[in-house]
Amino acid sequence: MTDLVIPVHTTVKGRARFKIAGLRNGPTLKRILEFYLPQHADLIRCSASTATGNLLVTFSENLSLGTVQTLIIQAIDRRAVDLDAEGPS
Repeated sequence: MTDLVIPVHTTVKGRARFKIAGLRNGPTLKRILEFYLPQHADLIRCSASTATGNLLVTFSENLSLGTVQTLIIQAIDRRAVDLDAEGPS
């Protein structure tokens, strides 16, 4: 799909770990992911690590891994929109 969000561990049903480009040492991206993702009813828990660059997501078994990956990308895209709205620094 994209190198932005790479599934790393997907063996356990309803739980996945993803490597997220830009998350390592990226506290702003961590806050964005942990804020926007849990707003989706089928995403139960999201925990982002700036030390490893990984995102652990617990989700309803109603969602496919591809859908979860798409939701993560949408949250990252939303961050880009939010930053654009702020204007130049």
